[in-house]
Amino acid sequence: MCRPSTRFTAVGRVCRSVVVGGFVLAGLACGEDPIVTRGGNTTPPPPQPNVRVASVTPSRAPAGSPDLPITIVGENFDAVPHLRVGWAVFQERHHFSSTLVSSTQVVAVIPAALLAAPASASIFLESYKPADPRDPESVDVPKGSSNGVAFTVE
Repeated sequence: MCRPSTRFTAVGRVCRSVVVGGFVLAGLACGEDPIVTRGGNTTPPPPQPNVRVASVTPSRAPAGSPDLPITIVGENFDAVPHLRVGWAVFQERHHFSSTLVSSTQVVAVIPAALLAAPASASIFLESYKPADPRDPESVDVPKGSSNGVAFTVE
């Protein structure tokens, strides 16, 4: 059951939110895709379609490493028009660009700043709706995430 929540303003636009099963669905009034939040944490909606990550190579690096090229293997990578690599350590998330090699392979470079200190991270792929280049206040809107695979900075 949906129940209306409060109106709020984000990036200068009026937004509405609706509570569904404990989740707050927040969508811009102009009809853009919703962002799902619970307890103040932003979580992308379920992946569309089924992008799945099987492995990342290499899966570890020493702390203090320079930029590190990685290869991500999985399935359905070509099924979404906009895909980027995600890096998550606890609630902290970063995204960086990737290059689609095939429907089962993506390559990317982990920035040295993320490899500076020991960490246990999750590497995932995220589909997104790109920002409108005509609107300087527009931002990328996450549409869904794949499963994550472990990456260790030792």
